[in-house]
Amino acid sequence: MLVPEDEAHLSEWMNGTLRLTWAEHPEPWTVEAAVIDELQPPLNQADNTAHPAYEYVRQARRRWREAAKGTQR
Repeated sequence: MLVPEDEAHLSEWMNGTLRLTWAEHPEPWTVEAAVIDELQPPLNQADNTAHPAYEYVRQARRRWREAAKGTQR
């Protein structure tokens, strides 16, 4: 959906900004809500409705879903 120049800018920003990590837990569902509450990851919509970016992310996801439906054959 992005033009190549925008894709390059986004990739550059992601490489310089984003980080990824994980932790193993025998029952992750028992701690998920507490982790989301503590870290407030903006892309995680579950248990995170108070995040300042919640509505923006929700609307962006809706638009992407609608755009994707238009590309299905």
